[in-house]
Amino acid sequence: MCERVGGTRADGRRATMRQIVFASPHCLIDPSSGAAAATWQMLELLSGCGFSCQAFAAVRMDFGEEVCVEQVLAELRLPYEARSVRVGGHPARLLLRAKGTCR
Repeated sequence: MCERVGGTRADGRRATMRQIVFASPHCLIDPSSGAAAATWQMLELLSGCGFSCQAFAAVRMDFGEEVCVEQVLAELRLPYEARSVRVGGHPARLLLRAKGTCR
């Protein structure tokens, strides 16, 4: 479906690795969002074509009520790593999750 990016080109020169960073205030592990699923599928497709893909997303979900992301991850049985960080001097909780070949 795609030609891989990276490695060596036909003329013998080294091809450049292409990188994609996706950033969104909406959560990409939202089981109630078709857009989240489609975004992951596209990142996986690009990753399979040789792109290095990373996604940085907040925890806004399509559910009508407030939902704890860590509870959703547990219910979906998806492993993650939690870290306490400071963002602009404010304490925050950072959840790291790899899905397929995207981080």
